[in-house]
Parts: sequence; C-alpha cells; structure tokens
Amino acid sequence: MKKFFSLSVIISLTIFCSCQKQQTEEERKAEVERQVQERLAAERQAQSEQQLAQRQAELDAREKALAEKQQAAESAPVGQALETPPRASGTDTAGNVATASYSTFFRNLEPHGMWRETSNYGYVWQPREAERSRSWRPYTNGRWVYTDAGWTWISGSCRCTVTRAAIRR
Repeated sequence: MKKFFSLSVIISLTIFCSCQKQQTEEERKAEVERQVQERLAAERQAQSEQQLAQRQAELDAREKALAEKQQAAESAPVGQALETPPRASGTDTAGNVATASYSTFFRNLEPHGMWRETSNYGYVWQPREAERSRSWRPYTNGRWVYTDAGWTWISGSCRCTVTRAAIRR
C-alpha cells in the first residue's frame, strides 16, 4: 500500500511538473507575442511621427512660399489703368478660333471697373464695387446662363456679362 501511495504521489508530481512546464512555456510564448506587438506598435508610432514631421515640413515650406509670394505682390505696384486692352490670341486653349476679341470685353467692362496689370496674373479687370467694399464677392449677385458663346455670367447688379471662355484666357 505504501508503494502504491508513493507511486501515485510520484505520478501526481510528474503530471504537476509537466503542467507547470507547459504553463511556463505558454507564458513565454505570450511574453514573446507581447514584445512583438510592442515593437510593432513602436515602429508604427515612429513611422507616424516621421510622416507628421514630413507633412509639417511641407506645410512650413508652403507657408513660407505663400508669404514670399504675398510680400512680392504687396511690394509690387498693382498697376495703372490700361490705355488699350490686352491683345487677344486668335485661338483658345482648345484650339478653337475666338469669335470675340479682348477689346469686346474691354469695352463692355470698362464702364464698370478698371483694367490693371499684375505681376502674378497679367491684365485683370477689377470692378469698382470691389474697390469700394471689402465684403464684395464675385459671382454672388446674378446667374450663369448657357448661350451660343458658352456659359455666360449675367450680373444682377450691372448690365455686364462675362463668359467663362474669357475667364480661362
């Protein structure tokens, strides 16, 4: 009976020890998995921080370029009123022959504003209302209408019209 009892105790201890080893091995696997996940998270964090730093550098460069452009625009004279309208090319960007010249737009728009030359855009037309009021916004009082010449803006405040073809040039 003592032998049977000691044999059962030895078997029980062996099973217990083997279970302990399995748990320990499972714990080791879990620890390795946890470490792998921590490293992956750290790599993702570093990559994210690098992307944010790169985006911030790009934004800073854009802000600097815009500030320089604005400084150049502010320091350059806006221009004087034109004596004659700018010359129109014979074709538009699609290669179609132009049916109206810039002089048509010059004559139609001149009573309502002033043609100016800018360093960034060349000749531009500035409505008198834009000079008078800082709250003035283009294309808010009127509507776009499709005509034989294409889409045309019909202003509600004056009798001037602007076609999109003229704006694109």
